Amino acid sequence: MKQKIRLAMRVLYPNQYFSEKILFYFKLAQFFNRAKLKIIAIQIKGFIYYKFNCDIGLNAKIGKNLVIKHAIGIVIGDGVIIGDDVKIFQNVTLGGKRFNNNMELTPCYPTIQDNVTIFANSSILGGVTIGENAVIGAHSLVIDDVPAGSTFIGVPAKNCSKNGRYNI
Repeated sequence: MKQKIRLAMRVLYPNQYFSEKILFYFKLAQFFNRAKLKIIAIQIKGFIYYKFNCDIGLNAKIGKNLVIKHAIGIVIGDGVIIGDDVKIFQNVTLGGKRFNNNMELTPCYPTIQDNVTIFANSSILGGVTIGENAVIGAHSLVIDDVPAGSTFIGVPAKNCSKNGRYNI
């Protein structure tokens, strides 16, 4: 009975299941990329971009139960590592910082740990780590590590949660 209800929900409310569709095509593209069939992988990646307006690098590592709330303008770089049960809203960029202060090429990408929520229009750049159960507020620019269980907002993002309270 639950399977029939789940199927009916997917037919009646198809926009709620964008994450599953995106991840299915992403895993398919990763399979072809690992099998050295890069042309097919790139075509599937292009389909994901055309259909869902998401750009996900083929070498990104994505954990279980990633939820993409609104699949518009999501950019996930090639070396990004995303843990389990992460929620990402629209226009989020998880990207690499190519140059350090000495203008040396250092490709590093963010690591997102488990149970993280990243709200709309946020950018997480460089080799930063977002701790478990952290929240990144809307319109935030994260360029430093985020401790577990904290809430960061602003440009550049700063910790606004102390002892469970929001101090803005």
